[in-house]
Amino acid sequence: MSRRARIALLAAAGAIAIPAAAALAHPLPDPTVMIVAPSKDALEIRINDMTQVGDESVALKRQFHGVGTGMLAANERQDLLDFLVARAQAHLAVTQSGQRLAFTVTSRALHGADLPVDSSESLSLDVVLRATPAPARGPGGATEITVRDFRDDAHVVRCAVMAQDVRLLSVSQGTIDATAPIATGIELSRTESLTLRWAE
Repeated sequence: MSRRARIALLAAAGAIAIPAAAALAHPLPDPTVMIVAPSKDALEIRINDMTQVGDESVALKRQFHGVGTGMLAANERQDLLDFLVARAQAHLAVTQSGQRLAFTVTSRALHGADLPVDSSESLSLDVVLRATPAPARGPGGATEITVRDFRDDAHVVRCAVMAQDVRLLSVSQGTIDATAPIATGIELSRTESLTLRWAE
């Protein structure tokens, strides 16, 4: 996800209310954005995680760069991608009836790693995780899960719910759109989680 696309998403979710051009000139206030996407057959967690422009991006690339031309080699980019995917899941826990759901990585991509190691541009990770919750019991039954995640710094994880072909019944925080199965205004942290319910 590009920096401009990220800001457009946050603005649409009501997380920011400033012009995109101005936002692009400053550090990202929300480095991690998560979309929780329940559907009839599965649950997807879509994460975009960005490093801040400047020292953070440079230092991270230098950790994976050996002696060379100042560019990450293919294997170094792969190692960096593996690290960032693992980091994005380090504190993520999704439970149903107290049992933790097992996720598989269905898609992952890293943007910005092909630039020079000393380039200050952000690194941007897109990763999609997929799990299969237990089916709801009985006709019209609801599925309920709880999502927990946090960052090691002071930033929250900005979150939205975008249901696919199911009815979004409730969320423990945030607001459900009156015209679509979407909930926004959700923040995950060490002390704040999200419980949502949906049904076909």
